[in-house]
Amino acid sequence: MRCGQDAERQESADRALVDWVSTERTLAAFDGQPSRCRSWVESSKGEQPVDPFERAVAGLALGAERDVAKIRAMLRREEATADRPSLRKLEKVQEMRSAAEVEEALADIVRNELPPTPRNKSAAVVVEGGMSLLTCARLPLFSFLWLLPCVPCSSLAESGDREVRPCESPVSGLQALCKSIPVPENWSSPDGRTISLNVMILRGKRELRQPDPFFVLVGGPGQAASEGAGWIAAAFATILDRRDIVLIDVRGTGKSQPIQCAAYAGSGLQRFLGPAYTKESAEECSRRLMETADLKHYNSLAAVRDMEHVRLTLGYPAINLYGTSYGTRLAMAYMKEYPQHVRTAALESVFPTPVSPLVNAPLDAERTLRILIQDCERDPRCAAAFKNLRVTFQNVLNNLRIKQATVHLTLRDGKSAAINISADAFATGVRNLLYTAGTARYIPLIIERAAHGDFDAFARFTIRRGQGYEQGLSHAVFLCTACSELYGRVQEKSVLTDARSSFLGDSSTRMLLDVCRVWPHAELPASFFEPLRCDVPVLLLSGWLDPAAPPRWAEEASLHMRNSLHLVIRDGHHNFSDLSPRGCTDSIIAALVEKGRLDGLDTTCVTEMHRPEFAITPQEFPEIPIEDPGGGK
Repeated sequence: MRCGQDAERQESADRALVDWVSTERTLAAFDGQPSRCRSWVESSKGEQPVDPFERAVAGLALGAERDVAKIRAMLRREEATADRPSLRKLEKVQEMRSAAEVEEALADIVRNELPPTPRNKSAAVVVEGGMSLLTCARLPLFSFLWLLPCVPCSSLAESGDREVRPCESPVSGLQALCKSIPVPENWSSPDGRTISLNVMILRGKRELRQPDPFFVLVGGPGQAASEGAGWIAAAFATILDRRDIVLIDVRGTGKSQPIQCAAYAGSGLQRFLGPAYTKESAEECSRRLMETADLKHYNSLAAVRDMEHVRLTLGYPAINLYGTSYGTRLAMAYMKEYPQHVRTAALESVFPTPVSPLVNAPLDAERTLRILIQDCERDPRCAAAFKNLRVTFQNVLNNLRIKQATVHLTLRDGKSAAINISADAFATGVRNLLYTAGTARYIPLIIERAAHGDFDAFARFTIRRGQGYEQGLSHAVFLCTACSELYGRVQEKSVLTDARSSFLGDSSTRMLLDVCRVWPHAELPASFFEPLRCDVPVLLLSGWLDPAAPPRWAEEASLHMRNSLHLVIRDGHHNFSDLSPRGCTDSIIAALVEKGRLDGLDTTCVTEMHRPEFAITPQEFPEIPIEDPGGGK
């Protein structure tokens, strides 16, 4: 399936008008009177602008007068002055390549230069309201002036969808709009039980905004996008200046009728040093949740249909996609189903649907740790401080298999807590430290301290991460998605054999296999797991040291994308927030969204990105105060 939208933009005016009439948003603009809207469209098809300058602008938009000299001659014939300011603007439009640039230039002309007729006053209202007419309709650029009478779509909060409401903003001075949008729990039975999706729309101060928003899809699976609104607004401030940023809490997460299980099977702080789930705890949780939710409908395919319903409800003609981690999988699934509505896509730490993290996780972690140790050996400071690091690490694991270690943590309130550390817990904790450069820099020092019986810093890192994992993720949604998309597509014997050859061993793999045997999950169609084939401009970003989504996954995905660019950040892990200079990849993504194409992107800053230095002494460990709130969730 192709995911380019060039053909869509080249549809005839008649086809575009028919599509426009069919949208709920347009009907709402005519007070819910379809006949009134359709009769207006029929009577307007042959209408031509009367004002000479409007005619010139319309000619440019239509593509009938691409030659600047012809436009100038047209204006002179109509006794327009050759030095009129907007003539120079028209000449500049000729040099523009993106639809967004042309649209803004034409909107500025409509607002400032056309005669003050009722028609053109209406156009100015639309433009200054912050949403162009292209937001109301799936229209090519040439329909911009033809549809000026359809003015009641000034903003999301004021028209189209009247239930969008202001809500608490994650950033001071930033406007946030929220809406609860009902969707069927089972899209095959639309009259059955419904789920209310929580949608947050971030909006900057600039009034004139582009019609194609920026949809942000976060990771997990099981994270809620709205809970990351603060960092998203900061990272993509440039995009926010000209476009809406749309955050959807995936069904079952955040405020979208959340479903939740206890994050860990144990109790107290010790639970963060043990298995995340057990077969018994999963059975108990799923049995309870199934009383009010059908867990077979909480997966990526259902989430994709939810996204499309949100797009239609909010009236966006096309969207720009950004996905990180699991969000890349969701973005690619959306592009398969609804290719005509995607303008650009940026995928960071890529999980293609044909790939199973369950199969690859242990060996990918092994690869990343090996490279990190090699980097330490090449670094003069690190190499001098830590000798034979790989051997030291293996010795720590062997000793923990013989006898667990016990660390006595001093908590924030002054009390002490005894924590047992097994070989599996230490191996899993080291893998988790590999996710960011900011924590991976401590791994050589943590291994060295563990060899001397000091597990204090390791325990603090692990518990703090576990507490965040417990609070920021719907574990029920994680299991629904993981078991639907990973379980049943693996050769169990082979997977366990590969896992045992890594430092992680096979305990985590066996745990997830056992849980998925009892967890209710959907059987997704084979087409879901096929590679995405597309023409949309797709930017793929990978960290060379990513233990969860290594660069080869993005490389395999890009083989089927005709219009893609894959950038590998040498010091990057699963995200790039701890690298310097900050904001490099975010600025490249912003440029892609602004341009609408890959050619001409300045990617030179990628070669300058570097991680912080390895920590050498215990004094470099950060302060990590720990609280014990009691038992599990």
